[in-house]
Amino acid sequence: MKSIKSYARFLEWFCKLVLIPGLVITFIHKWSEGVSVFHRVNEILTGLGYSTGLGYSWESNISSMPVLSCVLGVVVDGISYGLIVWGVFCVLKLLKAYKRGEIFSFETFGFFRKLTKIAFIFTAYEVVNHMLMSLISSFHNPPGERMLSIQISNYDITNLFIVGCLFVISSLMYEGYKLKKDQDLTV
Repeated sequence: MKSIKSYARFLEWFCKLVLIPGLVITFIHKWSEGVSVFHRVNEILTGLGYSTGLGYSWESNISSMPVLSCVLGVVVDGISYGLIVWGVFCVLKLLKAYKRGEIFSFETFGFFRKLTKIAFIFTAYEVVNHMLMSLISSFHNPPGERMLSIQISNYDITNLFIVGCLFVISSLMYEGYKLKKDQDLTV
């Protein structure tokens, strides 16, 4: 139990000091500089012969997009970042419950269930996000040069696998909660 509390404490501080500021900085940098950090990493790795699936065609067009398209892009892309931050806050609540020693409680089950729903919504929205961003980034082009692309990458498949794992963990947490509840009632 002591190790779970110490891991929870470490992860809580990591989320607060590294993850959330990193997400905010990445989002601001992406839309203020015109080129995403992911796009730069993808260029470097592609040059080395690796394919990451992190760079998308619309990201290279940010600097040439009109203001209205950039605003729409910030809104559409902001929803993805908002879902990630919402999931991180849910994880932080879960970690606080672990620090209190509540491993198999209805509250932790609720956090896992909410985290699973957020992850599923994020995974589904990422496909829509890339489709909308391809349209937004080419909307200012003349007719015949506009583009609407649908893309499912390794990243999306990995997210789908993670969502499946979260569904299993959520079910296990519920079973653990039921067993603990039965054990607490046994004299």
